Amino acid sequence: MIRYVIEFIFCSGMFYALYKFMLEGRVAHRLSRIYLIGSVLLAIVIPLLELPIYPSHTVWYEFPVISSAEYDVSDAAVGGVVYSHLHWSVILKSVLWVTYGLIVAVQIIGMLRQLWLIVQLRRRSELTFYEVYTLAVNERVRAPFSFWRTIFMNHQYTGREREQVIIHEKSHVQHHHSAEKLMMELVCSVMWFNPFVWLIGSALAEVHEWEADSDVLKEGYDVYEYRQIIFRQLFGYNPDITCGLFSQTSKKRFLMMTKFKKGKLSFMRFGAAIPLVAIMVMAFGTVSAEPKGAMDVGDGAYKSVNVQSDDVPFTDYEELHRWMLT
Repeated sequence: MIRYVIEFIFCSGMFYALYKFMLEGRVAHRLSRIYLIGSVLLAIVIPLLELPIYPSHTVWYEFPVISSAEYDVSDAAVGGVVYSHLHWSVILKSVLWVTYGLIVAVQIIGMLRQLWLIVQLRRRSELTFYEVYTLAVNERVRAPFSFWRTIFMNHQYTGREREQVIIHEKSHVQHHHSAEKLMMELVCSVMWFNPFVWLIGSALAEVHEWEADSDVLKEGYDVYEYRQIIFRQLFGYNPDITCGLFSQTSKKRFLMMTKFKKGKLSFMRFGAAIPLVAIMVMAFGTVSAEPKGAMDVGDGAYKSVNVQSDDVPFTDYEELHRWMLT
């Protein structure tokens, strides 16, 4: 288990580093989304793979064949009572699993609570149905947002401002951003111990906003006018410059509106992930191939057993006997 955690963190870290240094802001938003989601799934699956690639190293052990009648496996029983020793590693492992399970449960309960609040908000809103989405108007909505096929906003947005907000949220609906975000929330809840999963989730949320902003500007709206709307969404109708105006997320979002241009080598950059995946699979997803004749019966009362050197759970002759009888 520890080995899987280490390999999972390492794989996700390498995928995230490749995105930051080669793909972020340099490839199409759709390709960025595919890469970020695919990298998380690959980081989860690759350490679980057991592809037989190279031959195993054989270790031969010669020992007498002992029947269960000759060996009293209940020799630890005294007076009908069996005594067992509980090792500290077993206790520690149980504590770690319980702690992990509790944190996962808290994360999932929090996510389900947010979904329940969204459902309740939709029920109490004024609904207008369109072909692609449903508009839910409620004064409790401070800043417009969308979930699945519903766009939430209040009555304060009118005219061109309202049009741009709806186009932005409609883009989220059309590109199925809610499904991707929900999937990442679930992955982060289960894999909460991996910091790179959270970083990839944050990067995916940024790409969602960049893609929606791009769709608004493609409709011909002015960049400066649209930025003012974003200011109001972030800080309210009386923005305070000291409340995060120069946050990294806002700066990158504004830069992407004017400076993002998909390069001619976009697909070649995206293809750089292919050799990285191959390296990860070879490093963490392969095992030694089992040779034929792994078990052979020798002459007399001896048996030759072919055992993988990495799987030998004993260090001396007595432990070998116990292992064979279990």
